[in-house]
Amino acid sequence: MLPEAIEATQKSLDIDPDLAVSWRILGRAYQLSGNSSESIGAYQRALNIDSDNDESWFRLGEIYEESGNISGAIESYQKAVHIDPNHRSAWSNLGIVYVQSDNFDKAIEAYEQAVRIDPTSSSSWYMLGLLYRFSDDMIKSIEAFQKALEIKPDRADYWYNLGNACYKVENFAQAIKAYQKAVSLDCKDLLAREDLINAWYKMGTSFMQLSNLSKAAEAFYQVVSLDSDHAKSWYNLGVVCYFSGRFDEAREASQQAVRLDPNNALAWYNLGVSYYESGNLNKVISALEKAVLLDPNFAAAWYNLGVSYEQSSNYSKASEVYKKLVYIDSNYVEAWNDFIVAYRDSGRFNNVQGVFQKKVKNDPDILMMWKRP
Repeated sequence: MLPEAIEATQKSLDIDPDLAVSWRILGRAYQLSGNSSESIGAYQRALNIDSDNDESWFRLGEIYEESGNISGAIESYQKAVHIDPNHRSAWSNLGIVYVQSDNFDKAIEAYEQAVRIDPTSSSSWYMLGLLYRFSDDMIKSIEAFQKALEIKPDRADYWYNLGNACYKVENFAQAIKAYQKAVSLDCKDLLAREDLINAWYKMGTSFMQLSNLSKAAEAFYQVVSLDSDHAKSWYNLGVVCYFSGRFDEAREASQQAVRLDPNNALAWYNLGVSYYESGNLNKVISALEKAVLLDPNFAAAWYNLGVSYEQSSNYSKASEVYKKLVYIDSNYVEAWNDFIVAYRDSGRFNNVQGVFQKKVKNDPDILMMWKRP
């Protein structure tokens, strides 16, 4: 059909080359057949005859956009909306090319015009939601996503990005609802795999913020079922399982976390404290030594390492650890307490008397440590 339409239009132009409408028809036929150069030439001929035709400028903008001529597309769409300020498609496409040129403020202006003209355009509201979020206007972003969802409530990507906006403003309860809707609709309207994973992950961290540890664990298990190498989820799973009293699961999750991210001091610490619940002090000590090696200022890791040495009756090592800790944090009262006791039990109390007396002079409350049996 297109070759015949092109041939017929060319014949009519041979008879009367000053018919702008014929040049527009020819331009559209070339555009639909994928012949960009001939299409541009035809639309330009049409505009030479009738420069106030908004549709010619709009179609020319489409061709420039498709061929990667963003500046040409912007200029053409601007001409179209100048002639017809209510040309919704031109405003919408102008928003797209402004995004491609990283001019987000202008893109927002274009999409605001698009929804003014057609408030039922879910795609324009959705793009506005994204643009408001990129410009850190979260209130407007949430409102725009909600508008888009009023029109198309079955779009998983709309729910997902509403969740992201709610998460950004720390409205975790609403973020959870949005993410749950997104993952429940995923079978109908596929999210990108990384977005599906991220929805479950942020759902998990949102449940953590609301202290719902069992739901958080469920979400993180969903993540690792989709991506078994998701280190952050294994780490968080270790934390929530530990504080839920699920120590075996906490230990297994922390093992995965350190396998995937061996330089994460917190993960090694979590592994150490999860081993503590099993009574395996050797493994506790090994994990905590790794934690303090990676982060020499990790006070809690030093303290628990000292406690573990003390409980394994290695008072000499315990005293060395506590000594390092009180130099890292001289106000760590528990460390001072155990520091003195470890030196006492290792028969070296005289070695620490001077340091302790100086601490008592500066901080009389430290005398509470003498009450330890």
